[in-house]
Amino acid sequence: MKDLICVYTVDQLYKAETIKDFLAEENIDAFVVNKKDSSYLLGDVEIYVHPKDENMAFELIKGLKIE
Repeated sequence: MKDLICVYTVDQLYKAETIKDFLAEENIDAFVVNKKDSSYLLGDVEIYVHPKDENMAFELIKGLKIE
């Protein structure tokens, strides 16, 4: 994990999984890290990519409409 870059943070796991799937369609390996506390549902879900994919991932995510 230390060589990966966080490119997006969301509050819902399903949103992170949707973004991960979208990036996979664009041949970008993405990894979801759920940092939510299971008892209180506090925290975020983060999406990480390899440094070589960072710029492309940012551009692709920026064009998404995430609701």
